[in-house]
Amino acid sequence: MGEESNFKVSQDYEIIPPQKKRAYVILVEEWDHIKGQVSALKDDTNFWHTLGSVLLGIAGSGLLSAITLDIPVPEGDKRMPMPILISWGAFVATGLTGCLCMYFAKAQRKVDAQTAGNAVAQMELIEKKFQAEDHNV
Repeated sequence: MGEESNFKVSQDYEIIPPQKKRAYVILVEEWDHIKGQVSALKDDTNFWHTLGSVLLGIAGSGLLSAITLDIPVPEGDKRMPMPILISWGAFVATGLTGCLCMYFAKAQRKVDAQTAGNAVAQMELIEKKFQAEDHNV
């Protein structure tokens, strides 16, 4: 226990200088505009698609129970039993809401694609500006 061990750790680092590459010089306003477009990108489509799928699943359960539910009706009573009415109501309400959520998810996907396309178009404009200057030199 009286012996002490000496540990020596050494690492050699080799510093590699960066290679020369082409770079674009753009205005701060252009850069801020692109950053704003990219930061505005978000993916809410999955939420609406998932919610629509869940609601359509609930609608399917409501339809199945409305069709298969067998509740005896007293003689002479022409009214539909309340549990069957509730099942039909759940089917209609969740079915319509689920379809609307799916439609909104599709519309949201188009909007997201356009926003991403705008950012890429801005970057392509900057590239074209510098390519035109390269051909003039």
